[in-house]
Amino acid sequence: MTTENLGKRYDLQDLPEFMVKELKRAQQNDRDEVLFDLLETQFEGAASINELWVALYRKTEKEIQRRLVGAAVRRLVLAKRIQPIPHRKGFYATPKWLEENHH
Repeated sequence: MTTENLGKRYDLQDLPEFMVKELKRAQQNDRDEVLFDLLETQFEGAASINELWVALYRKTEKEIQRRLVGAAVRRLVLAKRIQPIPHRKGFYATPKWLEENHH
């Protein structure tokens, strides 16, 4: 048995709306975690939204709208897991990166 379909073997068409919303929320959380992981591992703690968008596509091979990446970044900022880089529009970093690199 291959594992590529694990967790994806369900159809949403007959589910009540509240379940569809919860599943979509869970997918958002997964996306947030993948973006944070990419920021730390591939970009050493700092990247632009565009860099994250391209990296997310390459990692997941799924087309995703840029605005959804922006929404995930905003959620990570609100959770204080990342921060905007001062004076650099569209660039974000981990607090550790900012502490070590931004003077």
